Amino acid sequence: MQPSQQKRRVRTDTTAPDIKRFRTLVTQSWSAADRTSNPFWQLAAYYHKAILTQLVRLDPSQELRTAQAASWLNEFLALEQRCSSERLPEILKNFIRAGKWLGGHFDHPIKNELRSRYAGVLFRTAEQVITEFTAAQPEADIESLLKMPKFPVLQLLKDPLRTVWSVWYVPQAIRTSLSLLIALNPKDEYPEARAMHRHFILHLGGTNTGKTYAGFQRLMRAETGIYLAPLRLLALEAQETLLDAGVDCSLTTGEEEDVREGDTHI
Repeated sequence: MQPSQQKRRVRTDTTAPDIKRFRTLVTQSWSAADRTSNPFWQLAAYYHKAILTQLVRLDPSQELRTAQAASWLNEFLALEQRCSSERLPEILKNFIRAGKWLGGHFDHPIKNELRSRYAGVLFRTAEQVITEFTAAQPEADIESLLKMPKFPVLQLLKDPLRTVWSVWYVPQAIRTSLSLLIALNPKDEYPEARAMHRHFILHLGGTNTGKTYAGFQRLMRAETGIYLAPLRLLALEAQETLLDAGVDCSLTTGEEEDVREGDTHI
């Protein structure tokens, strides 16, 4: 088929008219704000993005009573003065639902108030959330959290910021750090050791089958050796066992050191 004969695909916006009107209202308010790159505006931008994203997912058939919708819109505007991190996700979700109602009742007087205050409410909300978060977790790096790629904006409609930090950011940061620490090609690590002619013996067996005893017997006969213990008390016990057998053995742990001159074992 020739290109000229191919059917053109036309992308249509099937969003309900009332949702479109509300989306336009908050977008214009957001665009008119004198924003900066500080963390408060950055978090506010995530709230704005979450609201716009969730708007297009609303069920167009859902209807609200005027009193309920107005109550939810006023609750959103009240965030400018007082914000509860625990209730914030619920307030934002109710605001989105009330926004659809407002788009269908554009003559309501709250429309103009929302247009003038929307961006400021998100800024003050973000300011209060970040202040509360950093007071509770002073060790947290809020700027790193907000600059993390693929920030889960929709999670802000489900959980407080501290949950986003602990459930999403911390695991992401750990994975990133490990990926930088772990060599891409482990076989190329420690070339001098790998060039040595080495022989490994893996001693396996069930509990109480004499593995540790056999290991200590072999360690005592070796010219040099190292015993690695998972606990400090086990390390101390190992040193005493070797010293009692006449082996010059030093001890080093995270808490203490007993380094003996002329030692052959550690």
